[in-house]
Amino acid sequence: MILPDNVKDWEESHVQHWLMKNDLPQMARILTGMDGLGLIYFCEHMMNNDSQQIVSSIQQDSLRLTNENVSTIEISRFRSVIEKDNISKYIHKTRTNKKPNYSTCCNM
Repeated sequence: MILPDNVKDWEESHVQHWLMKNDLPQMARILTGMDGLGLIYFCEHMMNNDSQQIVSSIQQDSLRLTNENVSTIEISRFRSVIEKDNISKYIHKTRTNKKPNYSTCCNM
């Protein structure tokens, strides 16, 4: 499958293909029904909010949608792939005035 250059133009099938291509099966199950714009908003939420809160929310969604816990390693890989595939260029960052809380991030 060829993905449109602009993530905003991705359909649900493109998002699912991208997640599976990057070996993120749990995230694919959690993000079922999400198109490219939804992916951008989801990533924006991840980047702009407290990491411990985000992990907790993703875990709750995973349990509700799939009846299983999502691996924190997969969540970390998801963030890494967002950066690697330059999807982060679509994300409006609002945390610029806050210092990163690395101790919270590492305590996922």
